[in-house]
Amino acid sequence: MNENMLHNIAEELAKKVNKALNLPILNEQQEQAFFEMVILLLLELLINKLGLNLDVNN
Repeated sequence: MNENMLHNIAEELAKKVNKALNLPILNEQQEQAFFEMVILLLLELLINKLGLNLDVNN
């Protein structure tokens, strides 16, 4: 699994989460970036726990 694929997955998941949740202190772009960051961290943690080493930090 490559880094670009993870970013695409995180972006799509973040869009769905962003649509379902509203953080009143952030605008839509900030919410999207926040959710993408959190989802990327979770995906990285999950993949590393499965035994694959992948760093998704830009």
